[in-house]
Amino acid sequence: VGMAVCWSSDRQQHLESALVALQHAFMIRYQTLGAYHVDTVDSLNNVAGFYLCLGELNTAKKKYYEVWVLRQAIFGSYHPSVAVTAQALGDIYSRLSQFQQALYYFHNAKKVYEYLSMANQNPSILRLNECIASLEQKVEIKGNFDLQSCIEGRSW
Repeated sequence: VGMAVCWSSDRQQHLESALVALQHAFMIRYQTLGAYHVDTVDSLNNVAGFYLCLGELNTAKKKYYEVWVLRQAIFGSYHPSVAVTAQALGDIYSRLSQFQQALYYFHNAKKVYEYLSMANQNPSILRLNECIASLEQKVEIKGNFDLQSCIEGRSW
């Protein structure tokens, strides 16, 4: 529902009702299945994606963070869906010019993919590697923080 509305021609007319529907679906699943059910987390992920589509980056960031934490609790730290969510968080932080946080989440995603021995020829992984290289180049130019600390999650 959410993504289809984001790209429809009469977008403004349907945004509020689409968001209400997504939030309602999340609440039903939350009340029925609980917070740690895959379907509940998928509904929350849909809400996060909708906010991202609207350009409400701070709200999307908060929702994706919740998804990331919940997916780690459900699947463990080394699961593809954890990597995908970390990559989404990295994208948001990058768009917000918060490069330390972006690199942290991008490196988290890369660590998961490497642990799972996922091929570097996968388009998502190739894009991830390009994002990391681009951000690392930006931060080297700025020289305003310790990259290794950032990667290890210590600098913010």
